[in-house]
Amino acid sequence: MHETYIESRRAANDSIFLRLGITDAALLNIVTKDHVLLTADVDLYLEATRRGHQAVNFNHHIEANR
Repeated sequence: MHETYIESRRAANDSIFLRLGITDAALLNIVTKDHVLLTADVDLYLEATRRGHQAVNFNHHIEANR
């Protein structure tokens, strides 16, 4: 596994920080076109796809397998 560090200041400067918080803003700043973001957070999922990233809402898989 590769661990990526992002400064809190960089994440906090993202316009989404006030709405989604520091962790989600950091994730949105490190995800690339080569990654798929897996989340159960619908707001993070929607923002990631809005920005053109590949994302999977894990809740869709849970509901589909019930």
